[in-house]
Amino acid sequence: MDELVHNGQGTLLVGMTTNKTPMAAMHFHTGYEIYYLIKGERTYYIKDRKYPVNEGEIITVPKGVLHKTGGKGGTRLLIIFEEEYLSRYFKPEFIHALLKNFDTAVLCPLPGKKALVDGKLKLVYNLHRAVLDGDTTVEYRLAMAVFDVIYTLCEAKNYFTKKDSYSERLSDIMRYINENYGHLDNGIAGIAERFFISKYYLCHLFKSSLGLSVIDYVNMVKIREACRLLEDENESVLSVATKCGFNSGSYFAKVFKSYMGIGANEYRKKHENPRF
Repeated sequence: MDELVHNGQGTLLVGMTTNKTPMAAMHFHTGYEIYYLIKGERTYYIKDRKYPVNEGEIITVPKGVLHKTGGKGGTRLLIIFEEEYLSRYFKPEFIHALLKNFDTAVLCPLPGKKALVDGKLKLVYNLHRAVLDGDTTVEYRLAMAVFDVIYTLCEAKNYFTKKDSYSERLSDIMRYINENYGHLDNGIAGIAERFFISKYYLCHLFKSSLGLSVIDYVNMVKIREACRLLEDENESVLSVATKCGFNSGSYFAKVFKSYMGIGANEYRKKHENPRF
């Protein structure tokens, strides 16, 4: 089960669960994700790429990046942390230096390093459990353990080899959507025409590979960008909707609330205290 620790400034989520089915939808976080596959095989879709993940490998996902898992079942340890969580324990310039190399990657531990990496990750899990059980004396040790894991992952060349993603038609289509979400005027038909395939095949490709429709994926890409604009800029909600490719303010409001659970104005008011 995934559970939160909130230190008054930011959030840390840590959990260990067994997944037997594909994740239902693409999603993104306001924090950085570390996904450690303890047992099994999974497929990770990140933005516009597909990564096979095997036992003992680690996925890193920066904040605000769309992703989901699929494939066969597996047991995983998940860590998601916000910069604000680290800011209680470390200076801003130190955090910036630590996270500047935190990028999307699939990391396979080098020979002789697997047990060391496994121990670092499980220490975070055990300390997190202790904090949830009321032991406040280990909060600083937990933060230092999280830091140690991040540092280890960012210094990947000393601990890991990196795996490449699959390059395939689906990845090309996803990349096209990510780069052109604001100008998909002809919708599904336009995307299908761009790649010389039928609408039926396009819809089947997304549903069979990702478990979601093309429209769901396009809308999620648009909403992710809308969240970024609402957080970083002072434009009106209608302007944000237009920039993200919505021709109707009311439709944007409906889609935004269906994905985020709150309206765009409320999201803007709350962005200084982001939640997972």
